[in-house]
Amino acid sequence: MIELNYDCMKDILIYLSDNLGYEYDKRTPRLMTISWYKLYTNEDLLKTYQDDEILYNLKKLYEANLISAIYVENPNSRTIERFDVVDITLNGYNFLNNASNQTIWNKAKNRVAQLGNVALPIFVNLLMEEGANLISSKLL
Repeated sequence: MIELNYDCMKDILIYLSDNLGYEYDKRTPRLMTISWYKLYTNEDLLKTYQDDEILYNLKKLYEANLISAIYVENPNSRTIERFDVVDITLNGYNFLNNASNQTIWNKAKNRVAQLGNVALPIFVNLLMEEGANLISSKLL
């Protein structure tokens, strides 16, 4: 059974952050895209995660509006015809920035461990809350 894996989501976002950007054709900038296949077969991600786990968590990042993508699924065969990641959304960068701080990440994951499985929006809120708590503690 495939499940949400917050570590996998974090690693996908890190990969996207490192590899997305703009291409310039003379004076016209164009957003680069990364296909689901490139992520699904990425050797670094495959060292830690199964290919179907990468694809599942990538799709959940899209559904949670943490990434923007061109997504086309055939409703009859349920096959993915196109899945190109265009960008990380502002919410995705907020997730990534807080997740990149190991203190925030560990506190949020520990809170989730105490609760059991939680929905992705709840985890994102816990992550944002821990980030705000850390900032508040540093300002006081």
